[in-house]
Amino acid sequence: MNGAAEAALVGFMVGYGVAIAFTAAAAILIVRLRTQVRFLRERLAPWLTPMTVAVPVAGFAFLAWTAIGMGLGLAYYAMEQVAPRGGLGSPNLVYTMVIAGLALVLVAPWLVVAPALRRYLAVGVAVYIAAFAWLLPNVIAQAS
Repeated sequence: MNGAAEAALVGFMVGYGVAIAFTAAAAILIVRLRTQVRFLRERLAPWLTPMTVAVPVAGFAFLAWTAIGMGLGLAYYAMEQVAPRGGLGSPNLVYTMVIAGLALVLVAPWLVVAPALRRYLAVGVAVYIAAFAWLLPNVIAQAS
């Protein structure tokens, strides 16, 4: 298997792990917040449990997070060809900083718009950064 295929496969596996965590957390969060968020209150029946919400969430999460993981695996492979220096516990400092910075930039507006979600967003960003900015490059580096 060549390096790009290995990177995509590792990205798929890391994305799959993130999808499992995301499905459980999102289903519980949606059910807990339905009384506080008008959008959810209007669209979710009061009898829904986290398990019934988890099925459609899982359908989305497994497709989305594995695709994101594969894309980031390939992005890591490309950055490793261009700037292969490590740092911060990662084999590629540039990749780690870009992924971490991108996550923070994408979440920053939500911190202003939805202050009730700050704690959940902080945990989500931490998991995203740990999985895709640190774990993914380290696993790919070990596989090579």
